Amino acid sequence: MKFSGKGTTTNADGYFTLFNIPSDTVTIHVSYIGYNSREVQLSNDILTTGKIVIELEPSSATLTAVEVKADAFQFVNVTQGVSQATLSTKQIALLPAVGEVDIFRSLQLLPGVGGTNESSSGLYVRGGTPDQNLVLLDGMTVYKVDHFFGFFSAFNANAVKDVQLYKGGFPARYGGRLSSVVDMTGKTGSFEKIKGGAGLNLLSVNGYF
Repeated sequence: MKFSGKGTTTNADGYFTLFNIPSDTVTIHVSYIGYNSREVQLSNDILTTGKIVIELEPSSATLTAVEVKADAFQFVNVTQGVSQATLSTKQIALLPAVGEVDIFRSLQLLPGVGGTNESSSGLYVRGGTPDQNLVLLDGMTVYKVDHFFGFFSAFNANAVKDVQLYKGGFPARYGGRLSSVVDMTGKTGSFEKIKGGAGLNLLSVNGYF
């Protein structure tokens, strides 16, 4: 088998694009950690539509026992997920709120995070100010997230899948920030059936599908 050397990686939702495919005799090799690799032979139908769905099966392996020993004088322990909190919109929706479900007002309930008063949704993480926070929605930077004195949220909680708050030890991909990083991921609509819902509170009525 001759390898062309061309490849690509998927995004967080599993979508990928592969350009400059020579012909229909090409075989695509798909691999991911923890899953069995798979080879897919291209056909004229796939080249015509330009869309292909590839599913991988999880792989299982039995490993031998591993014993980890640490030095007794080690006083700094950096682990994965340090100063990181992950919230889902389902958990946020259970919190009491006068107006809309506000993601940022819910983050103020976490340790190390606070606000100036009840009419503000700005985040003050460990003594920092709101302008020292990096707010991302699907990788895009968002500014001025404190709207209408905190009564109306700048983000629709029904359109957000999960929220990750980094209060320290930010990954290098976020660049330099003084206070915190709020990384939000939007929901991906279903390609199989239509879903919808509605919400009602003391200040507004909303619906989505």
